[in-house]
Amino acid sequence: VPEDGCGRVTDRFNKAVDAARWTKIGERRDTPVRSDDELRAEGLGCDYESGDPASIPLFFAPTSTGIAAIDGPTTRLTVCRYAVTPDSDGVLVFQSGGPVPPETGAALARELAATEPARRCPSETTRTATIRGEDGTDRLTVQLDGCRLVFDATGGWGQATPGLIDVLG
Repeated sequence: VPEDGCGRVTDRFNKAVDAARWTKIGERRDTPVRSDDELRAEGLGCDYESGDPASIPLFFAPTSTGIAAIDGPTTRLTVCRYAVTPDSDGVLVFQSGGPVPPETGAALARELAATEPARRCPSETTRTATIRGEDGTDRLTVQLDGCRLVFDATGGWGQATPGLIDVLG
């Protein structure tokens, strides 16, 4: 493909392509290529990129905890851990995770029950953990550093306990 001095395709070439008569002889749908890391995350029940922002500006202090309770010992939970890495361009990407044993689920339920109201804090985080239910939907997200906020899918906010951070690691 001919290019001009700036590396752009030449106008002459573009005009020739536009003037050509095209006949459709077949069709092929391309699927995006996924990396080994994306496939590993998917195999463990997690997304490759967290849908949660790494930075949450809080201009007010949420007043109620409102964190949804989970029944850890009887519900199959999956924990997905994400981090901002040097090459992730500020996006939280999958680091580790998978289904958790019932005793870990029980510990998560205990620590979430102890969640306190969120403190006012500009929230910068480089690590998060998402707790998913049996159906694969995100139930809660916990900032593992920064302000250490907990927020759930219904809009509830709270402050993570040190024990919750330890359990989620």
